[in-house]
Amino acid sequence: MMKGSAKRSMVFAKDYRKTLRKVAREFFVSPVRLVDDIASWAKEKGIGLREPAQPLRLSAEGKRLVLYVQEEIPGKMLEDMMQSLSVRWSLIDNVSDPAASIADAEKRLVYCFLKEYAGTVEGVAGDEHLEDNWAIREMKKLGFFGGSGNKDKPG
Repeated sequence: MMKGSAKRSMVFAKDYRKTLRKVAREFFVSPVRLVDDIASWAKEKGIGLREPAQPLRLSAEGKRLVLYVQEEIPGKMLEDMMQSLSVRWSLIDNVSDPAASIADAEKRLVYCFLKEYAGTVEGVAGDEHLEDNWAIREMKKLGFFGGSGNKDKPG
């Protein structure tokens, strides 16, 4: 299948490293490091995961935030993240579903990063709905949904 397909069986983080680095830099997160398995890495470091299965994790190291991304991400993991977003979103808005606009692997990884980062934003962190809303707004600002000068099709 083609590189951007989120439905394929495996997503390779290295294919999206440039995008992840660019987005991470917008939030002063650097570097982006790849790990074999995020759950094993988190367990080894004594760091909890915010979701039972998530493809990436932020970690404070000294005075900086570092993004760790699982090298090979099962497509189902990203699919499950989108399903969770849809369910949470439907509790406050049963008309729109932003997950439907996050159809490719690149956008899904960006959403996962922003959702993870939202957990560090004062006034947003700790509330799933606020974190989702913040992540979607930031994706719009960064041009991942339609509009002038944006990177992709309308969302």
